[in-house]
Amino acid sequence: MASKEAFVYVWTDKITNMLYVGVHKGNENDGYICSSKYMLKQYKQRSETFSRQIVAHGTWDDMRSFEIKILTSIDARRDEKFYNRTNGHKQYYNKGHLPETISKIATANR
Repeated sequence: MASKEAFVYVWTDKITNMLYVGVHKGNENDGYICSSKYMLKQYKQRSETFSRQIVAHGTWDDMRSFEIKILTSIDARRDEKFYNRTNGHKQYYNKGHLPETISKIATANR
């Protein structure tokens, strides 16, 4: 059985029809929204106008690769229909953070 430690998701903004593609290591119901400050600001103002779809589950490495493949194939960072500001190549995913720091980041994003 394949590991389900991570998942790829897509947020849809029903007002602007903009999308956000992301990956998260954790549980679908742990309260994580996204890493985009731009999208998160919109979400916090009107969360009821956003919907999330989980598109894949798997290992962290597989899901990171899948996220990058999606973002790169559509060049989301240059597409004004996407909240994404990168195509997933930046290494900003809690690498090297202490568990306490990761917890604080997760709490702040909720």
